[in-house]
Amino acid sequence: MRAAASQQTFDITGVLSMPRGLSTTSPMQKTCRILCALTDRKHRTLSTIATATGIDKASTLRILQVLVKEGLVLRDERTKEYRYGQEAFNLAHSLASQQDLKTLARMSVQRLVTRTEDAVAVLVRSGLESVCVDREQGAYPIHASTIEVGSRRPLGAGSGSLAILAWLEDDEIELALAQLQKRLDPFPGITIKAIRKEIAAARKRGYTVLVDVVVNRMGAIGKPIFGLDGRPVGAISVSALSERVMEREKHLAQWIGEETAQIEKTLRSSM
Repeated sequence: MRAAASQQTFDITGVLSMPRGLSTTSPMQKTCRILCALTDRKHRTLSTIATATGIDKASTLRILQVLVKEGLVLRDERTKEYRYGQEAFNLAHSLASQQDLKTLARMSVQRLVTRTEDAVAVLVRSGLESVCVDREQGAYPIHASTIEVGSRRPLGAGSGSLAILAWLEDDEIELALAQLQKRLDPFPGITIKAIRKEIAAARKRGYTVLVDVVVNRMGAIGKPIFGLDGRPVGAISVSALSERVMEREKHLAQWIGEETAQIEKTLRSSM
């Protein structure tokens, strides 16, 4: 395993990684979860935000009210839905000039889409979730990917998010698994036991493979992207029909590996 340089670091997306000892129930972390949930269009109402974050409605409402007051979140009085406010866009604008993982991986995505003709996605880690920051569909007529830009999934629920989880430090994996159970409810084919088994297999082969797990007849292969501190900051995955994944498993893994290595090389040279 690759050792972390420090307990508190900035990942490639510019988000401060939480120290390992921080309580998962702290008000600050609840606020971060709510702000992160708003990146997904499915999470706009009080109920959907509370469900997505695992925070009770009363606490979710109190935090949202503060965020609205500070201008980070807006509430539509007609639809009762929440979305980012002007202050959130101001923060995003200030980061726009910084090199992010999506920018670093753009050429890799295009090469993989051309080479595989299937769906390619770039994911970054956000706490106990992965967030899709880039996705492109290949020329193959049958689309076998359900993930979209902005989509969030619990770590382990998908080949890309599993690739991020599998290469964390062992103690960090255990801490994550202890908190992931409830978040896996929307994925009946994925259990903590199954994730443990897949992590062991992925470390042995060097990449993740999930077939007929998240969606029937669909599969994906993923590999992590390591940051300067040796920790996985994201992943690239290729999704296709199950038979297309199995027929080309070694080739897909090799092609993805070539691109993740190129991204990591570019990251090192840019610092």
